[in-house]
Amino acid sequence: MKIALADDKKVTVELLDSVFSEAENDHVINKVITIYNKKRISTAANKGRSEVSYSTKKPWQQKGLGKARAGSRGSPIWRKGGVTFAKKSVDRISSFKINKKEYRKAIKVMFSDHVRNGTLKVVSEIDVPSNKTKDFKSKMSGIEFTNLGKPKNWTGLIITDMITENIYLSCTNLYEYMVSDVYGIDPLSLKHASELLITKAALDQIQEWLS
Repeated sequence: MKIALADDKKVTVELLDSVFSEAENDHVINKVITIYNKKRISTAANKGRSEVSYSTKKPWQQKGLGKARAGSRGSPIWRKGGVTFAKKSVDRISSFKINKKEYRKAIKVMFSDHVRNGTLKVVSEIDVPSNKTKDFKSKMSGIEFTNLGKPKNWTGLIITDMITENIYLSCTNLYEYMVSDVYGIDPLSLKHASELLITKAALDQIQEWLS
């Protein structure tokens, strides 16, 4: 399958059928996104009664003083005692796993969905002359990759082989754009992107990775 470059209609590039012609598969997409969302590290932590810095000595004798019995100063009912149900740091990154083949299949399905919907564009390169936002917007307007006349929640994902300083700084304050290199592609960005813009060099890397 061939597609014309957005910045030069006379030049076409080849899209491999093994990458950009994958059949629709909502099940594998939902599975990958669900697992991807669960992969995080919970860093919340409280000290339980066995972790607070107190002696384990009994504060006073059990009977005879007329006071309530107590066995430890670290008891949760005491001031500065341990927390009853203490939160612990949990590593959820290694708790959920998806096979590499299944992950790549989901990525290919999402790329193919953009091709079917006509929301994928390829450019020769993204050359922003400075780190000014107006230069970036002018570049995007030239290839009609903007949110003009489109829904308010329109989001454009730009995939390039290398994120230069000018690209990064010029689009930092534009909420409607996401920028990523090939190694930073993730399922959530692909799923939520309204349109894709891929440079020719990045396209070669993607096809080498997924074919």
